[in-house]
Amino acid sequence: MELTLTLGSIGVRTTPTASLLYSRAARRLAERAVRLDDLERWKALDEPGRRELESELIEISLAAVVTGSSSVEAAVNELFLERAEFDQAV
Repeated sequence: MELTLTLGSIGVRTTPTASLLYSRAARRLAERAVRLDDLERWKALDEPGRRELESELIEISLAAVVTGSSSVEAAVNELFLERAEFDQAV
């Protein structure tokens, strides 16, 4: 996209970095899941507390996997866009 002004023009360029964001988010979610996976804490809880902890652990683990998968997909897209940019004539 290019915007033409009276004194010249401005080109807009998108530099995607979603893979880094998704990667960091996936790492944080995985670390949180590891902290939640505490057998001693689970044993100390009553039955409703145990079910809640189990549900939270499953949800956080799933979020980590989905976010990690999104990170890989974003990285592939970024490589494709980078290649397309290098193939453009200057």
